[in-house]
Amino acid sequence: MFKLQQQAAASQRKMSPLRGGLKRPEFYLGILALLVVLLVQDLMRQPSDQTSARIYLRAVGLYQIYGRPISGRLIRCRYRPTCSEYSAEAVRQFGLSQGLRVTLRRLMSCRESVVDKTYDPVHAETHQSLDPGRKRMESVASVSKWLPVSSHQSGRASR
Repeated sequence: MFKLQQQAAASQRKMSPLRGGLKRPEFYLGILALLVVLLVQDLMRQPSDQTSARIYLRAVGLYQIYGRPISGRLIRCRYRPTCSEYSAEAVRQFGLSQGLRVTLRRLMSCRESVVDKTYDPVHAETHQSLDPGRKRMESVASVSKWLPVSSHQSGRASR
């Protein structure tokens, strides 16, 4: 007769190095750190070139196709264009980070006091008012025009 080969208990078996590495949290933290670095680099690109913005726009499109019919029974947008359309347009114009800021401002402004079907398109002024670097540069420019110009800055050599 044939003898059955005895297997070691699960607690006594050796784990492969690959599987052992996958069970360590450092592996997943490394992947998360890499994704964050890639996202930050992507956000520095032009809005039309941002991969993260394209992914977000696809997600909004899927929501509009599948989620809106379900949520439409419970939620009604008071604005025109709707908040999802507004968000998609803001991300197309300004990129993911600024577009989401504009969208958040729009969502926070939605109150019962807003009349149904209020027209509120995405404006370039909204983007400029959210850009802290722009305000800083404008304030530096306004202060610098009143400061005296030194001989080194004016290009004249002092004698």
